[in-house]
Amino acid sequence: MQKALETFDSGGVVDFGAILVSRSEGVIIVKLLSDTKIRWEEIEGYDILSSHVSFHRFHKRFARSIASDRVANLLVLRALLDGVMHQVWQR
Repeated sequence: MQKALETFDSGGVVDFGAILVSRSEGVIIVKLLSDTKIRWEEIEGYDILSSHVSFHRFHKRFARSIASDRVANLLVLRALLDGVMHQVWQR
């Protein structure tokens, strides 16, 4: 967890496999044909389940999801997102 926080805080990209997290870019879902970038202020909520990880965006009908087995270190991802989104939603 500490290494992920240090990378994120220094402006680097934290690689969770199919999900990349960056202070400047937000969340990037990496799929075979295209990547989806979701800025921090677009995220209305997220779910991290045993089957999938989903990001719900403001004013968008469908969530962006990826299978959990393509995402490394779900616990660290959740902790990082919880910390960042707590600050974003306070604004």
